[in-house]
Amino acid sequence: MSRVELARRGGPNRSTLHKSSNGSRTMSLATLARLDEALGWAHGSSRAILDGGVPATPPPQDTHVHTVLHAVEGLVEQCHSILADARQLLTELLTSRDPAEHAR
Repeated sequence: MSRVELARRGGPNRSTLHKSSNGSRTMSLATLARLDEALGWAHGSSRAILDGGVPATPPPQDTHVHTVLHAVEGLVEQCHSILADARQLLTELLTSRDPAEHAR
């Protein structure tokens, strides 16, 4: 997974990842939690890796919930886009109408 994709999924941004990988910054617990979430790992996995361990796999139910939430978020984004397009079309229709039509 690219750093851009990781950030898109809600993980740390590229700058934070770069600073933490070169040692100029450590990640906060909140950032580690976002990293776990974005990677689909169980809570605390990022911290475990930094301590020399391995990531824990979340229970299947958690994975399913995250998959559904991700799909719903995508649908909500599409709805917002459609609504914005509809508003723009309505505005264009209302502003392009002939003023004489308004008098009818």
